[in-house]
Amino acid sequence: MQSIICLLVFTWNAVAITPNASERDQIMEILTSIWETVDPPAKNMMLLNYSFKLENLTEAWLKNCTEIFPNGINYPDYAGMDCIFLSSTLNNALSFVDLKNFSAEKDNYN
Repeated sequence: MQSIICLLVFTWNAVAITPNASERDQIMEILTSIWETVDPPAKNMMLLNYSFKLENLTEAWLKNCTEIFPNGINYPDYAGMDCIFLSSTLNNALSFVDLKNFSAEKDNYN
């Protein structure tokens, strides 16, 4: 299963905001609820765990201020990963609760 990096991307600038413990719990609850409703159900799917390695890779990527996600060939640390963009208008900041929008689109992801 590919790793997923969930990012908050603003219209005019990229800002890396490290989630606090409560936000990490919210992220995991949302992703776990998506994981639990896979149809058909997976037989040997591993449980989800929050990855500080992915958090650090996300911060490193956002510091480059680019919308182009690093490919695994040129950036081996990002091999096997995808990203999902969540965006807002200039004056509307996103929160990690906005990750729920991803849940509504779960049928579009494999």
